[in-house]
Amino acid sequence: MKHVLSSAASILTASLCTFALVACGPSVNGGGNGDDQSTGDDDSAPDAGPGPNQCVPTENAESNCGDHVDSDCDGWYDCDDVDCSGVGDCPVCGEASDIEGQPVALPDDGSCTNNYTSTIDITGFQPGQTIQDVSEFLGVCVTMEHSWLRDLQIELVAPNGTVIVLQEFLGTTGSEVFMGQPNESDEGGAPVPGVGATYCWTPVAINPPMLDYCNANGTHDLPPGDYQAVSGFNGLVGTELDGNWTIRVEDCWSIDNGFIFDWTLKFDTSLVTDCSHPIG
Repeated sequence: MKHVLSSAASILTASLCTFALVACGPSVNGGGNGDDQSTGDDDSAPDAGPGPNQCVPTENAESNCGDHVDSDCDGWYDCDDVDCSGVGDCPVCGEASDIEGQPVALPDDGSCTNNYTSTIDITGFQPGQTIQDVSEFLGVCVTMEHSWLRDLQIELVAPNGTVIVLQEFLGTTGSEVFMGQPNESDEGGAPVPGVGATYCWTPVAINPPMLDYCNANGTHDLPPGDYQAVSGFNGLVGTELDGNWTIRVEDCWSIDNGFIFDWTLKFDTSLVTDCSHPIG
């Protein structure tokens, strides 16, 4: 519940520490039967194989993501192949995240004037490459907790300045809605982390925007999962992929607080031309 407190709100801007864009793209290697038999002088490198016109697939998709063999003859192998996304030591293709960073505190403000932000600086796409269709942006996810969802305006700011409203502040009415498991024993201006849950906003989410979901279902605990953004994501069409992507939170109703523990951007792997190493 909300309790009356008196505390001075201050601007807190937190940029998380480590960011990486992970992507998939082509690599140079043949495939199929006998691909990894070295015939050159350099035994440390995999053989180029019989070439793309002679490649004989031995399976429909890569299943061994560390054998230097293009088993499905698509021109990609091991971690460079989208089939290996997230398998073993292979990174997840098309994601940029801050999972190594420090939490962003969301202290009580109540004035809707202070911004609490975290920025991922993405590099590694082609120069000038833009989002051409909203389907190329798969979504944005946060792991967070807060003791009163209705306090919050949450926005995603693209490199070109486009603002996508993810969660909209609708005014100081309505009942309590938890995100995750907030710590309710702390002071509003000095939040102590609780336990976060993961919430995503995606162009194809079935659930409506968060407060529409809560108001329709009478829920006081927002379930983790995928939700529609209030403004939709069509505004991202035309924005460059490289640059600063920022999540911005405003607290517009007094007392309650929370934390963002990490957040992630997800792009379609068709946008990516190189998956040989994480890009950040």
